[in-house]
Amino acid sequence: MSLRFDLEHRADEELGRLVKERLFRALAELDHLDGPAQRRATAVHNARKRLKECRALLRLVRGQKLCGKSVSHFNRRLRDLGLVLSGQRDSDAMLEVTGRMIAEADSDSAQSQSHRAVLQQLQGVLESQRAATLAAAVISSDDGFALRVELLSLADQVSTASERFEYRLFIDSAVRTYAIALRSMQRVREFPSIEHTHEMRKRMKDHWYQVRLLEQLDPNKLTLRKKKLKQLTETLGDYQDMSVLRSWLVGQEKPPLPAPELAQLMSLLGQRSWRLQQHALQQAEPLFKHSADYWSRRWLGRLREVS
Repeated sequence: MSLRFDLEHRADEELGRLVKERLFRALAELDHLDGPAQRRATAVHNARKRLKECRALLRLVRGQKLCGKSVSHFNRRLRDLGLVLSGQRDSDAMLEVTGRMIAEADSDSAQSQSHRAVLQQLQGVLESQRAATLAAAVISSDDGFALRVELLSLADQVSTASERFEYRLFIDSAVRTYAIALRSMQRVREFPSIEHTHEMRKRMKDHWYQVRLLEQLDPNKLTLRKKKLKQLTETLGDYQDMSVLRSWLVGQEKPPLPAPELAQLMSLLGQRSWRLQQHALQQAEPLFKHSADYWSRRWLGRLREVS
């Protein structure tokens, strides 16, 4: 059930198959919302990933119609469903990034030991917050029921869609996505703000999903590219988690740490965010050395060969 088109089948059939698969996998995850706390959190996380994959599929037919309605209509519905499930993610992300920083701290120097100490203080605060979040329902039973109904409705509509799509349309969309991702990288290089880096993360993830979808079209190029894009999106994901943590720290009515430790922590997070941003640009540069026209010619050429 990998996220990949089987080019031996019609493009519209493959689009419908993969969207329905992802929706039903999200539904299967929601069956665990009444389980133990950690399993509930994992179920929500996995369901959100499946909805993001659905949105990546629908972006390939952006501007078209599905079941007589605009694709953007379905995309908005999926986005809204994802927002219902998003509450737990920030808590998990902040704790994960803090744990990684503690693991990376070099305990041989006095400065590193000081960093480790303040990070461990933060970890304690975040663990208490996460425990409180897990003790409560991740989403209410009413919201859970509404989610299931909406997912089943979407799956039913997709399964009855009669629109015909061709792989050439998918390739054209994937090339546009590449061009948008390229521009987002260039924008971060010129204006390295949090907002621009966040936008780069989203656009790189779009491109990664679509490379996975088209992998069978050009396996010699795309299998390795898929792996490198995953590494890039993980780096950008770490950067985003750092940004969430920094925003949370400054947004608390009652500071979670004493002022000296908080100042030390903010400085440490700022330095690490900058390093992650630069590392992401270094990872992206070789992946975006070609123009969008290069990929259009290559993928359309490969499509003619396999058709």
